[in-house]
Amino acid sequence: MVKERLNWIWRLFATAVGYTVFGIGALVMGLLLFSLIRIFTRDPLLTKQRIQYTIHKGFAFFVWLLKSLGIMSIEYQGLEKLEEEQGVIVIANHPSLIDVVIIIGLIPAADCIVKQALWNNFFIKWIVKAAYIPNSKAETLFDDCSKALKDGGNLVIFPEGTRSEAGKPLKFQRGIANIAIKTGADIRPIQIHCRPEFLTKRLKWYQIPDKKAHFLIKVDDRMPTTSLLKDVKPTMASRKLTQILEDYFKQRVVYE
Repeated sequence: MVKERLNWIWRLFATAVGYTVFGIGALVMGLLLFSLIRIFTRDPLLTKQRIQYTIHKGFAFFVWLLKSLGIMSIEYQGLEKLEEEQGVIVIANHPSLIDVVIIIGLIPAADCIVKQALWNNFFIKWIVKAAYIPNSKAETLFDDCSKALKDGGNLVIFPEGTRSEAGKPLKFQRGIANIAIKTGADIRPIQIHCRPEFLTKRLKWYQIPDKKAHFLIKVDDRMPTTSLLKDVKPTMASRKLTQILEDYFKQRVVYE
């Protein structure tokens, strides 16, 4: 009992350390590393790619740090499917705050649609403004997504739009369907399973579980958008694709 209590106290302390490291790391990348990349790289596309690769490496290191501190463990399935991935829309369910860090830490060329609130976060804004797409500019959103895919990047999207809630069914927004239809890009589903609850929407950062959180990341096969919508009327395409993707995850991911 004492050992378990001490382990919980350590994980609480380590979680606070993790938050601190992430915030400082985001500032260092945004204010120092990205500035150096811009100075020594003239081509705008190459600049963005190098910045995204730096974020990828930084996030991968952060995930390693959390595992090393004993905060969480991760099991991967199907990672080989992400090798040399280009021009694909990567979608995942969203049980935890750390999901985006895990996914981008696996994909070197990853673009991401980011909600406006993060553009105003003092620590995070240096990263998102340098490399990602805001969801607030509806008039340019599809063009920005299409360009990112054509440039060889991959678009990471969480179709729920926010973190999932335990006990509630998954509910996807239609944005992912509209982007997939307009760009014609394949969709790569990634399942994220996390037990017990960790950094969920209803929990504060310090409300950590009694035991270490375990993540299972399952990379599934590509889903060709054109095949999914074969014989579907254009006026029904967005609704149909949203339902297909939502049902796909509902059959595979359960939030107790």
